[in-house]
Amino acid sequence: KYGISSSYTGRYHVENKSLVLDEQLPKANFGSSNTLQECLEWGINKYPAEKTGLILWNHGGGMDGVCYDENYRDDCLYHNEIKVALEEAFKNTGRSSQDKLEFIGYDACLMALQDSEEYISQFCNYFVSSQEVESGYGWDYDTWLDDLYAKKPTVDILKAIVDGFIKDNDKYYSNDQTLSVINSNAFESYRNAFETYAEQLNNKLTDYQISRDTFTKFVSQNIKSYAGEDARYYGSLDVVDFINQVETNSLFSVGGNYASDVMDAFKNLVVYENHGKAAGNSNGLNLFFPWSNNTCGYRTTNFTKWKSLCKTFGYA
Repeated sequence: KYGISSSYTGRYHVENKSLVLDEQLPKANFGSSNTLQECLEWGINKYPAEKTGLILWNHGGGMDGVCYDENYRDDCLYHNEIKVALEEAFKNTGRSSQDKLEFIGYDACLMALQDSEEYISQFCNYFVSSQEVESGYGWDYDTWLDDLYAKKPTVDILKAIVDGFIKDNDKYYSNDQTLSVINSNAFESYRNAFETYAEQLNNKLTDYQISRDTFTKFVSQNIKSYAGEDARYYGSLDVVDFINQVETNSLFSVGGNYASDVMDAFKNLVVYENHGKAAGNSNGLNLFFPWSNNTCGYRTTNFTKWKSLCKTFGYA
């Protein structure tokens, strides 16, 4: 479709609402950090702009990464591989830490994960992604490209991406979809507050000798999760619902200002979110908790205190 060949790697630009081929290269593994790095460097050098966005489209798997390449045994980009690609592309194109990409978007499933944001926050001002499994249609680009061409404010464009996606899926596909816009510049404050809360929660569960089975049962039965029948594997839970449910349970509640500190930071973090009527209690960002011995493992994370809790009271 659109004249795109599967026999080679094509690089295109859009002109008069049509794709124009710029370069034709040998096939490449899009689950490779090097391929992403080369693509970034080409785009930044070939089409310099005051504001640059990056969208990764394909399958997403939360902690299991994104952009699975069926031609290369489903190799994918793990979070640390994306970080390396961004680091090297920034270095090789002369971009400083002050010259961030305007946004990075994952048009893919289950990528609105605090660990996903952790690895890219230093490279972008905003992050757009879905808590839930995305429908096969993906984002509805027709609903926001005109705003992009009109050079509307970034947040307005990103809100249009979110609302267009939810409206399109509510009408044609599934009304359980989610999409959110995260302010990457507020992420460090959020991570610090969440890590402090995780440490206190770990202490509470340890001091009260809560068993792993007790806590994992509570999580599996009470917290908003994603991916339907595969929820136990992906371990993706809504952050806000997790904290609210834990703090209303006297057996687990941390008390003090630890939870409210996370919620205050969260309000600055999630700029905008929208979800379909069947998406339940979705608030824009997930955490990873392995509540089953069938849950995928922590591949990479800088949420070290939370990971410590997951090892003791989950199946990490």
